[in-house]
Amino acid sequence: MEIAEMVFRIIIWIAYFFGLYFCIFWLLFYLTNNKRLKEELSKKFTLKKPKTVTIIVPAYNEEKTIIKTLRSIISLNYPKKMLKIIVMNDGSTDDTKKVTERFIRAHKDFDIKHIYQKNSGKANALNNTLKKIDTEYFTCLDADSFVHKDALRNMMARFEAEPDLALLTPVMKVYKPKTWLQKFQRLEYMSAMLIIKLMGYIECNYVAPGPFSTYKTAYIKKIGGFDTNSLVEDQEIAYRLQERHYKIRQCSDALVYTVAPNNLKDLQKQRNRWYKGTLLTLFNYKKILFNKKYGDFGFFQMPFTLVSYFLAGLLMLSFGWFFLKPTIEKIHQLILIRFDILPYLQNMRLSINILDFDIGAGLIMYLLFAGAMILMVKSARMTQDKVSQDGKIHLIPYFMIYFIILSFIAIRVCVEVIVGKKQKW
Repeated sequence: MEIAEMVFRIIIWIAYFFGLYFCIFWLLFYLTNNKRLKEELSKKFTLKKPKTVTIIVPAYNEEKTIIKTLRSIISLNYPKKMLKIIVMNDGSTDDTKKVTERFIRAHKDFDIKHIYQKNSGKANALNNTLKKIDTEYFTCLDADSFVHKDALRNMMARFEAEPDLALLTPVMKVYKPKTWLQKFQRLEYMSAMLIIKLMGYIECNYVAPGPFSTYKTAYIKKIGGFDTNSLVEDQEIAYRLQERHYKIRQCSDALVYTVAPNNLKDLQKQRNRWYKGTLLTLFNYKKILFNKKYGDFGFFQMPFTLVSYFLAGLLMLSFGWFFLKPTIEKIHQLILIRFDILPYLQNMRLSINILDFDIGAGLIMYLLFAGAMILMVKSARMTQDKVSQDGKIHLIPYFMIYFIILSFIAIRVCVEVIVGKKQKW
């Protein structure tokens, strides 16, 4: 038993090392690039000559949200004559077609088309639309997301200033979080935005979020469009762009709001697809891993993604060892004494000894928490948000419970990949 405990503690300390390493890396990278970041965020890109843009809205059974999505599009601060809107209905079985066509009839001053196709997945819907467009740029807006009125104008101003960009990603926010789970996701999304911004400085952006990522049409057509076999077509295309050495950046003043899962079942379904798709994408692009031709993307970003699955497993082991194991032992003891706890309570003494605490592990956990909080606060400022918007009480379960849930999903995904379980988009 002592050997097993020693091995376990070694594994846990390896996890501490990786967790602390990446946390310190991003903190130091933020500090060394703080001046550059401030200059970029304070700089206002002014759009001089608007370019033609097609907004693709892939939709599958989105009758409840698609009208709000379309309203956010026609409210964009962008010239109507330079804007085309295509709703690609991927075989919806509800009233998506009906409500969309009614909306089109009510807004004839906009160039809006509704195209219905047999259900074949989002990537197919995007590719079929891509064949029909002739605009210089296109963007994709999921039918459960809503875009800020200045987002497109700000993005096109950035493209105008840097015409060699292939892809601009937005700043994603959770739309009106109500449940605790949605509020956790708000914190998660908010924290990620600063890291994604910094990733652009070392050419490590690895995903093009479905809500309002904007592409240069010629580049996407040149690389063959979206991968119809991928579970995460928005991530796979970012890997392919990195493979071809195209530039990907985040546009910090392009805000988009998305409806987050409000229950564990929907969250599990979403993250299962994301995590499984990520693993399979890593495997498909394994030639990039530790390949100096791809710089930091191959030597830092891909290893970091792989290590995150390892850390998820160790987090679950840690949770099992420090919480589940003692809990099960206590329950076993209660069963042995037939839950007769009165004598135990009568003889109970409160005894706290500082030597009983693992000071080293406690210090590491404190540093990880402090580092994560610093990055979260800085990210909140960058995205004009507040950490405590929903109250500070959510921070405790966010760090202590939410990531255990995500780790459990990640471990399940690893098992499913190993046994070869297939999953549709």
